[in-house]
Amino acid sequence: MRKLFWIVAAVLVVGGAPVAQADSFAVIFTCTSGCTTPPTAPDVTFPSPILTVTFKGLTFDFPARPSGELPGDSYAWSQVISSCGVPGSGLICAEIDITDLTQDATLGSFVQNPPPNFGSAAGDLTFSKVSAPEPSSLALISLGLGAILMLRKRMGHNCPSVV
Repeated sequence: MRKLFWIVAAVLVVGGAPVAQADSFAVIFTCTSGCTTPPTAPDVTFPSPILTVTFKGLTFDFPARPSGELPGDSYAWSQVISSCGVPGSGLICAEIDITDLTQDATLGSFVQNPPPNFGSAAGDLTFSKVSAPEPSSLALISLGLGAILMLRKRMGHNCPSVV
């Protein structure tokens, strides 16, 4: 019985969960020109966040940002009417570009056939950490050891004693 207790305790200590580094960040757009209501996007995680931006009723999907980009970098966004990345094609798209000014990297997303008078706009983009309550390691270890001791006592009551 004692051997089982020490084996379980060793497994809990050695097999502890690694520290997770994926933090959630709120996406905050601000308008500096051409809009009164800024774009919106759900919370993202770093590294390599995937953005789904909604602006003026259209949804723009961005692939994963490069892993070198950080939430503390300086970002800007701009929205223009373009030829969908194909000059001379006659196509009309609404385009949003997000630029990491710190890394000098730009990613764009297109939506074909925007509504008339969609116009252009620009602004800043920031990421604000979303705090999530997490139990401390000490509390989890105490809870686990308490459960093991309680299980040990319970198992000890079920065994017949030899006198």
